[in-house]
Amino acid sequence: GANSTILPGVEIGADALVGAGSVVRKKVPARSVWAGNPAIELKDEITKLACFAGIFPHAYSWLEKQDVNGAERSALYQWLIASPAGGGSDIGWNFEKFLVGRDGAVLQRFSPRVKPDAPDVLAAIEAAL
Repeated sequence: GANSTILPGVEIGADALVGAGSVVRKKVPARSVWAGNPAIELKDEITKLACFAGIFPHAYSWLEKQDVNGAERSALYQWLIASPAGGGSDIGWNFEKFLVGRDGAVLQRFSPRVKPDAPDVLAAIEAAL
């Protein structure tokens, strides 16, 4: 994950997921999911991840490459864009951001030009918590 700290000598197994901002102090087995400070194991098998609102046909498909625009747009991006916060317009460029609430509702969409640590983004995240 972004801004994670992995201590020297710690191994991350193949296809493992580490949450953003995590501090990893011990070996992460292959295909497991870890997050936190210190990082703890959340799932021992990545395929046990559950997706909300039936967006994906199986839990692992969210890691696959997805089309974000056009006729082959993935179910995730169809759902994000079709939401009131999504506004119905195509993804303009990489780094387009969507804030999804704890209940699975799309709360806000941010332009690729807006940095992830911009005051508006951080305020929206705080409000959603």
